[in-house]
Amino acid sequence: MNNKLSIVINKLGHSLGIFLLMCVIATVTIYFFIGGVYFSSYNLDSQYNMIIVPIMMIIIFILMYVIFKKIKQLDLENKRLYQNILITITVVIIALQLYSIYAISVKPSWDFGVLHREAIALATKESQITNIAYFSTYTNNNLMLLILTGVYKFLGWFNITNFTTASCIINIFVIDLSLVVNYYSVKRLFNRNMVIMFMILTMFCLPIYTYVPIFYTDTYPMIWGSLIVLLYIKMFQTNNIKEKYIEAVLIGICTLIGFELKATILILAIAIIIHYLFTNKGLKKLIIIAIVITSFIVSMMAYNKIIDKTGLFNKLDYESEALPYVHWVMMGLNKTGGFNRKDFNFSKSIIGKEAKTEAAKDVIIERLNNYGFSGLIKHLGNKINYTYGDGTYYSVSILSRKPRNSNSLGYNLLSKEGKYINGTIYVANSYNIFILSMLLLSMVNGFRKSKLDFLSFLRILLFGLMVFLLIWESKPKYLVNFLPIFNILVLDGMIFYEKIIDRIRKKGYLWIH
Repeated sequence: MNNKLSIVINKLGHSLGIFLLMCVIATVTIYFFIGGVYFSSYNLDSQYNMIIVPIMMIIIFILMYVIFKKIKQLDLENKRLYQNILITITVVIIALQLYSIYAISVKPSWDFGVLHREAIALATKESQITNIAYFSTYTNNNLMLLILTGVYKFLGWFNITNFTTASCIINIFVIDLSLVVNYYSVKRLFNRNMVIMFMILTMFCLPIYTYVPIFYTDTYPMIWGSLIVLLYIKMFQTNNIKEKYIEAVLIGICTLIGFELKATILILAIAIIIHYLFTNKGLKKLIIIAIVITSFIVSMMAYNKIIDKTGLFNKLDYESEALPYVHWVMMGLNKTGGFNRKDFNFSKSIIGKEAKTEAAKDVIIERLNNYGFSGLIKHLGNKINYTYGDGTYYSVSILSRKPRNSNSLGYNLLSKEGKYINGTIYVANSYNIFILSMLLLSMVNGFRKSKLDFLSFLRILLFGLMVFLLIWESKPKYLVNFLPIFNILVLDGMIFYEKIIDRIRKKGYLWIH
């Protein structure tokens, strides 16, 4: 692809990304200032929202600027200082994660409860899946079931029977392993000061604590998404063609595993293909892309054979129980765009995959006609707020279900029913506005450049994910597995943010030490 076309694609892609992200931030922020409407789901309707929210947002924006400045001033060529800061942050993260097991642990329920109970049964006494209807419907949970079953069998060899607590500890390992991988990604892209800032952003990332008790497909795909990013960084930076081929193969394999846990991981591979296509010349780029795609397809074939050989899923009735893809598009057009029990019951009541597909298409057309253009725009605004406006990423709602310790400080801070939840929501959501704003600044920063850099890959990913969640059934927790990755873009946004603030300060419009 010639340079001029690359520039056009760069500008067009970033323009669309900026526009969409601005819509997201504007919608979420407007709901903030409306207050009662925004906080209704958390029972935070208060006459003081109009005062508290803007003050909290200003404090966070100033605080993050000051922290960023201080980190940049540190002499981290001093290896001991660098290591001490890293160790301190790591200890804080792990300590809070371990505390979360005690403070906010829940009895497994809803989807991860089904997986938990079924995995225990398969690991201890059953030879076949008992909840045939569930796994016939949610085939995306098959790999997660196999993983949990294997984990519980392994624990059984050591006579460990408290599978819930053990699963929380393993979940910490899964989350933190993905953070380690992202650490190496940042290390390759930035200097030591930015690595420390990334670790601080990670430490402030609420889901790495609140999702510890939820050992489900919100956290398990994290490691595979993070590995894909690191592999692509290595492939992007190396000139060794053999290394590129190996990394392309591994990207395909990691994509398949991540995809089988959470379908949105596929967007990563699509972003890689688009980005690599416009940042490289010659026939070799097509070979690399072909290897990624082939590796993914071959991995899928191998995975399906492994699934068949287990014999666990032989009795599943996909024809009568499985939901077609258009069902999730239909559900994405309901009031919030999230899971809707009526939509689910409607699709399940129809017999046959083709009949389900046609019925869902009819509902989609009906809803689009009922909305009209202005109504659809309003709906998408509501959906944006629902998806991106929750700084807890749906965790406070989840943690209020069947809590094990409702007297702990953690529960009262992080559960929807907790005594101090108001303060948590104010801080979490204000910080969320900051994160969204930094992502927007990164988009703008990309727009200012004449060529696609590596971070443009992550911008394409962000744009692709936002478009997908506008179309598909959506929830705030669908963002969780991408948060550590997007913190890399947040770093880029903060660099640009610092430049903006410094220019303002030089002109005497703002005074911040």
